[in-house]
Amino acid sequence: MFLHEPLPSQHIWITALNGSAARRVTSGGWTLEFVLPPGSPPSGLSWSPDSKSMLVAGNDRTTTGVWIQPLDGAAKCIDTGDLVVSGTFGYDIAVASTGALVFTATTPSRPAQVYVMDTPTSAPRRLSNFNAWAGGIATQAIVGDAGAGPGRDVMAGVAMLRAKPYVDKYRTAVTGWS
Repeated sequence: MFLHEPLPSQHIWITALNGSAARRVTSGGWTLEFVLPPGSPPSGLSWSPDSKSMLVAGNDRTTTGVWIQPLDGAAKCIDTGDLVVSGTFGYDIAVASTGALVFTATTPSRPAQVYVMDTPTSAPRRLSNFNAWAGGIATQAIVGDAGAGPGRDVMAGVAMLRAKPYVDKYRTAVTGWS
């Protein structure tokens, strides 16, 4: 459960340590995520080694988008293929001193693993195999029932919550991404 506060667009600003005027470096109608506790924190920002751009990750329709936002100019989307960048507290993605991008991500058939992209335009490479055992279990649990089975589980949980006296059963909704 989390509370999501609708706010006007939130953008990235930068200022020098000497206290000079702040300058907005992002534009457009998008916004940085703002979530009130107990929800997950918003996306972290990782600076490039040359301090001329930053790496930003956030929700992008039904996946997680990753962008490089230069101090001057438009953000550039990074192609992570079918990987969905994940994390426990925000998104686990960082820029190494070499400029490589390191992150955790899932795929439709594989639990979270560690990946690296040597450059923002290179293909991601999987570095870990931590959860190999879980992939088979998760896949076997839904063989022949990938949509309806998990859907029934979710809706059973919603029905259980709606039965609680403190839940307004007429104001509940289900959304998400696995």
